[in-house]
Amino acid sequence: MAKDFFLVKYLVTSRITDEIFVGYFFGKKDGKFEYDLVTAQKRYLNPKTIDLEKPYLAFKKDLERIKSEIVEKFPTMKELNRDVKNFLRIQLGKMGYDALAKKIFITIENDDEGLLRMMIREIFENWTSRFELELVYELMDYEAITKEMFTFSSDEKVIEQIYNREDLKDLPEIYPLIDPVEGVSIDEFQIGDKIFFTVLNAGNEETKNKLLEDFPRHFSKSGDNIMPFVGELLSKEIIPTVSKNYVLVKVDFGNGVVGKAVVLRSLRLLASEERLKKPVEAVTPQSIDEIISSEISREIPAPSERVVKVSKEKQPLFTAEFFYGLIIALLFVALILIITYYFF
Repeated sequence: MAKDFFLVKYLVTSRITDEIFVGYFFGKKDGKFEYDLVTAQKRYLNPKTIDLEKPYLAFKKDLERIKSEIVEKFPTMKELNRDVKNFLRIQLGKMGYDALAKKIFITIENDDEGLLRMMIREIFENWTSRFELELVYELMDYEAITKEMFTFSSDEKVIEQIYNREDLKDLPEIYPLIDPVEGVSIDEFQIGDKIFFTVLNAGNEETKNKLLEDFPRHFSKSGDNIMPFVGELLSKEIIPTVSKNYVLVKVDFGNGVVGKAVVLRSLRLLASEERLKKPVEAVTPQSIDEIISSEISREIPAPSERVVKVSKEKQPLFTAEFFYGLIIALLFVALILIITYYFF
């Protein structure tokens, strides 16, 4: 499956204000994205304790911990964070949210770390002119995000308790695809709706063999699910005696096989088939200049002057048309002077 999501985690350490900025940009290549930022002074937070290599959800959890343990405890830190977030919102607005997200995606896709650094630096240079910048970035697909969120958000005790039911034991275990940016809660799905999922465990040998036989393109030679399924939601069940935060769902593969999943209600699930319909080879890559032009034509705020100047080829200062025009103008002036001299 194509990689549609980008993730940029950054650590900015100011050399002037003795402040550090920790945050991320997470979004999709179509321009939708989310971001978060925490600011603290070095005496409250050591930059060396920040691990940019952590997975997306674990990194988000670290930001929430910093907010609760540092920002919320000190009035000066609360005020500083409010000011910095307002500053960031204004900077992103100037660049254009959709344009910036698309540029970030293309830049990561091209593995152009230098340009990515320049883009992040531009955001913070209006706050502090001298700083150090650390970056970690990657592209992710729906399946990778789904597996990460399933691992991070699943309560093994809850799942085990539910799956002990006789009607669930032999069913293959699945999990709906996650879309953290544009997805919706499982509560918004209706019985009979299409639902997009990946197979975590094909179940017993009989069921596994049937799935491999009926859906050979969805599995690798080793039996791993490599292509998402589109099934029909058969049932939703909240089990309050176990947990009100989870929903038990049953999904029809389309060949008579039914899968099971215990889904956290706060997660956003993929609800649109449009992405799955687009073949990867049909997507025409856009250059950063094309993205900027298209966003301007849609009356989205233009990127700042410095980003517009970033290009692979510099335009010459004087063109041939300029010189031709200058020569004609000089000849015209000379002609006027000659006429003036002889006739007036």
